[in-house]
Amino acid sequence: MKLRPRQIFMLTLSASLLFFCAYAIGQRYVAPISWPEPPVVTPGEGTAPPSDAIILFDGTNLDAWEGVKKTTIDPDGGFTVKEFLKTKQSFGDIQLHLEFATPNPPRGRDQGRGNNGVGFMNARYEIQILDSYENKPYFEGQCAAV
Repeated sequence: MKLRPRQIFMLTLSASLLFFCAYAIGQRYVAPISWPEPPVVTPGEGTAPPSDAIILFDGTNLDAWEGVKKTTIDPDGGFTVKEFLKTKQSFGDIQLHLEFATPNPPRGRDQGRGNNGVGFMNARYEIQILDSYENKPYFEGQCAAV
């Protein structure tokens, strides 16, 4: 049986593909980007922050923030915001830890009940802060919604 040029080409191509695929499968995948290994983060003991935390408010001053002309520090260590605040430091990817209080006893209903938010990317996105416990606003408007 005599092989035609097209058949020879197809057999050569198939054998080459089989060889290179077997070679590629046998090689370890190496990502094009070399990422550094993340550091070990130790949790804080008691009420202490984790080892990698950047403290933006410690209950005593607002030095990490811009636009604090009307914002006041409360006697209980919290602060009351009456304006647009922005951190002085820029951030990329983050793990966010927020502590907040809602009115006690609860007043109002839906979005009118302890409603606020934390904006990202110049307020393009917002993490909802809302007393939604036993208060059913629309699903994507509950506490921690983006």
